[in-house]
Amino acid sequence: MKSKMPRYGKFLITPLLLLLAIASKGTAKPLDFDFRDPKATSVISISIDSAWEPITGSATGITGNVQFDPANPKTTTGKIEVAVSSIEFPNKGYGFTARGAYGLNGEKYPTISFQMKRVRSLTQTKPGVFKATVDAEFTCRGITKPLIIPVTAAYLPGKAGPRGGGVEGDLLTVRTNFFVHRDDYKIAQGVEEELVSQNVEVRVAIVGIRYTTPTQPEKKPTPKTETVSKKTVSVFTDLKLEGKDYSGSVMDRMKFHQVPGISVAILRKYKVAEIKHFGVTSSLNEKAVEDTSLFEAGNQGSAFLPTLIFQRVREGKLDLDTDINRYLKSWKVPESALNVRHPVTLRHLLAHRSGFVYHKYYGYSPEKPVPTLTQVLKGEAPSQTPATKVETVPGTKFNLASENYVVLQQILEDVMGKPYAQLVREKIFTPLGMKHSAFDLQDKIGDFGLPVSGHEDAGKPMEKLPVYPETAASGLWTTAQDFALFLGDILRAYKGDKDCLLTPIEAKMMFTPIATEHSMGFGRYEQSKSAYLYWGGNAQGFYSNLTANLDTGDGIVVLMNRNLCWQFYNEIRDALGKKEGWNGF
Repeated sequence: MKSKMPRYGKFLITPLLLLLAIASKGTAKPLDFDFRDPKATSVISISIDSAWEPITGSATGITGNVQFDPANPKTTTGKIEVAVSSIEFPNKGYGFTARGAYGLNGEKYPTISFQMKRVRSLTQTKPGVFKATVDAEFTCRGITKPLIIPVTAAYLPGKAGPRGGGVEGDLLTVRTNFFVHRDDYKIAQGVEEELVSQNVEVRVAIVGIRYTTPTQPEKKPTPKTETVSKKTVSVFTDLKLEGKDYSGSVMDRMKFHQVPGISVAILRKYKVAEIKHFGVTSSLNEKAVEDTSLFEAGNQGSAFLPTLIFQRVREGKLDLDTDINRYLKSWKVPESALNVRHPVTLRHLLAHRSGFVYHKYYGYSPEKPVPTLTQVLKGEAPSQTPATKVETVPGTKFNLASENYVVLQQILEDVMGKPYAQLVREKIFTPLGMKHSAFDLQDKIGDFGLPVSGHEDAGKPMEKLPVYPETAASGLWTTAQDFALFLGDILRAYKGDKDCLLTPIEAKMMFTPIATEHSMGFGRYEQSKSAYLYWGGNAQGFYSNLTANLDTGDGIVVLMNRNLCWQFYNEIRDALGKKEGWNGF
């Protein structure tokens, strides 16, 4: 995803804050506090304790006003808003999901608001510091629900100046910790609780200012992103990777993340414009990564499946809405009460609504028996995964499952009478000139390139790489340039070009989100009114990802030989996106 997110799923709701009535001797007129902090230190953090992993993000685009009378705090009124566009997560894919249509739908509902209704109770714990219970209305995605929230607040007369920020005045700080139920606001409907918890913890720490200077400091306009002109030097020249808590060159950040080697391809206007390699093929040698160095791209290779399916539909060999058991010969979808009236179709498989749920394959030791694809589907020895069966009614529930790719692979092999690796080579690799890509690498080592070594999380080289019989889901070996050739071709088809692997109609179908941010083959998100694709893979010892603008044909493909290092990918993407002038970066 984004990174397009690792796995999409996991976005949240972001609440908003409180205002507090504070008791203090003084004025008869309510004091007005502006919560647009010029020092930009206010923050709301959002945490989800799902079964799979903890996720914490934050929102900083906080505005609003609170009026309170220190002599009569129960008359306090006010409203605080947070811009959905300001919500961020360390994993950028989660942020895109949270802000997108399936999450908070920031395009339609750009703000989340908190309206104070009344103070139920108020206790002064020490001079200027108060604890209160507040009745409020919280609005998210256009849905308003009542809340009762505990609040701690402090009134600090005259402290705006000593605090800094170039202003004079009083401060009102507000802190709270509470939970919100995501189903109440129709957030991520249908997503299982093990992926995204129903209870979202919200921690608020904000500051408002009552200005005593004549005017607030003038806000400098945000500079507009300039259109990138035709480059005369490489985009990688003097490239800096910079964030809130990091800064350095590509090699600096590789060392920090313990990544031995990477390969990067740049797309500009649908064409491969630059290729750049960094580091070595293994931490045990000094052999530099080069054009023919092959990386295992894992699940990123599943992006070929929709193209192969649409081609066969065009030829009349397949139909998107026919029971797939009509095409399967080596294995059949087991009949159950869930699918007897709702058979699984190709459309269900491509949209991850088939009812299959097994999400990831981890491969097999090359020194032990490796199952066939049919044995994997049947759950027969030496397969180490359960038999494939429908777990939910087909067409009713989204589940990003690699099992869908295995079934699609079996359908293509049964219908076409060819191994999947041969089919992809004939229908995609050869037409596009992808000379350094293969799903059957063990038969081709040395013919067109040599594989690099995979590495564990700490950069330790793996002695033996696993073998994947689930070829379509996990078995691709490729270069950044080769995969960028494929990406550019399908983007051109989406634009309307007719000399591509897909027709324009097929490409639009492929890239159209279906109920979630996922389309048939890629993740998709909106950023600054631009549509971006993302899709990645994490075969054992490797990580790959891509980001591409659907409207401009600009993008990147990054391959690295270290396990699941999405943080480093995000740093590269953000730096290149900013330097290339991508919208929203």
